[in-house]
Amino acid sequence: MKPHINRDKMKKVTVRAGQHVKLDVDVKGEPPPTYRWTFQGTPVQGLGAKIENEDYNTKMTLSDTTRKNTGTYVLRAENVNGSDEAEVEIEILGMLILFLTDSQ
Repeated sequence: MKPHINRDKMKKVTVRAGQHVKLDVDVKGEPPPTYRWTFQGTPVQGLGAKIENEDYNTKMTLSDTTRKNTGTYVLRAENVNGSDEAEVEIEILGMLILFLTDSQ
C-alpha cells in the first residue's frame, strides 16, 4: 500500500521565539514507509531538529526556535509502492521584550 500522511496534524503552527515546536504525524503504508523532513530543500537534522521515526509515525521537534525557523517544512514518506508528501507552515514570532523604567 502506498504511503498516506495524516494531514490532520500538519496544520500551521505559530509560536514565540524560544518555544518548542513538536509535530507528531501518523503515516499509513505497507511496508512501513521511510520518512524525510526538509526545510528549504535541506534535511532538518542538519538544522538542529530532532527526528524520531517509528513504523507508521514520525515526530519532528524544533527546540530553541528563532525567526529563521519560519517557513514551510515538508514531510516525505516513501516505500516500494510509492510516496506521499505534505507541507506544514511554521511561524516563529519575535520575542516579546518588555522594558521597565523607573518612574521616580
